[in-house]
Amino acid sequence: MSESRDRGSKTKLAAAVEAAQRAGVVVYAATYSVQASSFTSRPSDAPSMPGGDDNLDILGGALELSRVALPNAANALARATGGRHLAFVTMNTLENAISRTGEEIHSQYLLSFVPLAGSNPGFHEIRVAIPSRPDAVIRVRPGYWPSK
Repeated sequence: MSESRDRGSKTKLAAAVEAAQRAGVVVYAATYSVQASSFTSRPSDAPSMPGGDDNLDILGGALELSRVALPNAANALARATGGRHLAFVTMNTLENAISRTGEEIHSQYLLSFVPLAGSNPGFHEIRVAIPSRPDAVIRVRPGYWPSK
């Protein structure tokens, strides 16, 4: 649960994605927007901006706007691990996101296989399809890293 864009992690997004894929985890991200939430929350709930005077508040606002150009880390991690990204603004939509995540986790199938020995050590793409159910919703990680 976080904002969708990074606020200064030391690890780069690509390294975090690879680490999650290698660990075999599935990321379900629930994100909020400081800007959208400001319409539904108290001013005391908002993160503090740098400084405290009006000039620095303008600078803080400009820094927030510049973050819009950053990659959406929540989307990237969810897509790369076969998970899902759900956004919320209010407590009710947060509860809905948590409920939907729980329902999805408890209605999954786990497919596994053993890759050929000595295969290429790089990232391997995988595809899953159900020919008899072309309308089925399939959420799957895009590939895997072989064990070292």
